[in-house]
Amino acid sequence: MTPPMTKAQRHIHDPSQLIATDGLLMIAATGKETADGYRCGLETWYLSPGQTDWQPGQCLLISKPDWVKEEIPSNGGAYWAPAFLSSRIMYYSVSGGEEVDAQCIGLATATGTAPDLSWTDSGEPITCTFNPESNNAINMPNSIDPAVFIDADGSQHLVYGGGRIWMTELDPVTGRQIEGNWWSKSDPTYHYLAKGPKSLEDPGETSWIEAPFIHNQEGYYYLFVNWFGCCNGVDSTYEIYMGRSNTRSGPYLDKEGVAMTDGGGSLLIEKDGRYIGPGHAAVFSEGGRDWFSYHYYDGNREGLPWVEVRRMEWEEGWPTVTEERFNSTAYFGQ
Repeated sequence: MTPPMTKAQRHIHDPSQLIATDGLLMIAATGKETADGYRCGLETWYLSPGQTDWQPGQCLLISKPDWVKEEIPSNGGAYWAPAFLSSRIMYYSVSGGEEVDAQCIGLATATGTAPDLSWTDSGEPITCTFNPESNNAINMPNSIDPAVFIDADGSQHLVYGGGRIWMTELDPVTGRQIEGNWWSKSDPTYHYLAKGPKSLEDPGETSWIEAPFIHNQEGYYYLFVNWFGCCNGVDSTYEIYMGRSNTRSGPYLDKEGVAMTDGGGSLLIEKDGRYIGPGHAAVFSEGGRDWFSYHYYDGNREGLPWVEVRRMEWEEGWPTVTEERFNSTAYFGQ
C-alpha cells in the first residue's frame, strides 16, 4: 500500500487487535477518503523485526463488492473498523454515510503469506440494519464496529454496534451468523449488551456508544466500549469504559453494579496529554502478558490518529492500563 501522503501525514484510525502471523505483527484499519488516487477500502499495517513503528501494508477491497452496491449504494468505497477472527479472516463495517442511516457488516478472507496476502470479500453481508436511529425504542444497533472472539468452548462470536451494542454467535465453518439471520429484536441468537450513558446535553437521550471488544479473563468476560465522540481530531471526546459479566451474553456490570444496558460503565482510559480521544480497544496477549491497544488523536501531530499499545495489568478483578509501552524489539527477541 502506498497512500498518496507523506510519511509525516500517515495515520491509522479504528485499528483492529494486533495479530501475529508469519513472523510479523499485523493490524487492519479503516480506509481513508476515496480521493486523489487513494482507493483502499481497508488497510493493513505491519510491524516486523527491526522496526519500531507501524509500516503501511496492503490496500484492500479496491473494488466495491456487489452486495455493497445493492444494500448500501451510497457508500463511497471506504470501510470502517475491521476486526480479525484470525490472520486470514476479517470482519468490517460499511456505512451509508451521513445522509443515509444504513449499515452492514462484511466478511473477507485471505490466502497467501503476510505481508503479501490476497484478500477476497465473501460476497454477502453478515448482518445489516436500516434506519436504526429511528428505532431507538427497540434498541436497534447501527451495524458497525465489529469485534470477534473465540470462547473457551470453541464457539465464535461477533460483538458490534453503534448507539447500542449487541452480540451474536458465528458459524465456525462459514463465518456467518449462526442461523444466517440479520439482526432482529425478537431473534434469540442476538443478545443486547449495552447502551451509552444519559446525555447531559439532551435530557431523555443517551450519549453515543460504539467500538465494543470482549476479552475473557479468569472466569469473567470484560466488555470494553467507547462513549462520546470520535473523528474530530484534538476536539474528539472519546473515552473507553468497561463492564464485566460471568456469562458472555451478560448482563455486564460496572464497578458500581450498574448494568451496561442501563448506561453503566466504569472509566478505563481518557484523554492524557498528547493522547486525545482514546478509542477502539483491543487486547493482544503474548508471553503471559496482556497488551491494550487503541487509537488516539495525537496532540503533537495536529490531531492525526495513531495506534498506542500499553501493558494491561489486573487489580482485584479489573484491568488497568499502565504507562509501559509495547516494545517491538523485545517482542521479536532482538
